[in-house]
Amino acid sequence: MSKDQSEEQDQELGERERQLREDTYNMLRNPQSMRCIWWILQQCGIYGVSFTGDEMTAFREGQRSIGLTIIQKIAEVDETAYPTLMLEMSKFEAKIKEAEEAGKSDDE
Repeated sequence: MSKDQSEEQDQELGERERQLREDTYNMLRNPQSMRCIWWILQQCGIYGVSFTGDEMTAFREGQRSIGLTIIQKIAEVDETAYPTLMLEMSKFEAKIKEAEEAGKSDDE
């Protein structure tokens, strides 16, 4: 690979990284995107136990690794975004639970 090809690849990677940071920033400003990010992180099992004692451990650790990578990318763009996401989603889930409980008491 020539020096020019290497520099061109570096520029392409730099542009992709810049675009990813910009896209991430924009997602963090959108409530619908934030709920989607939260759902993805829940599916990754970042707060769950990965160890199963069998081959599923490696699978779960892979999922968890993706979730941690997403959190790292969010923190690179905005250090306060993930804690804010956690707080907002906690409030959102509490409202949903409250509404579900209110619906149950109406049925009784």
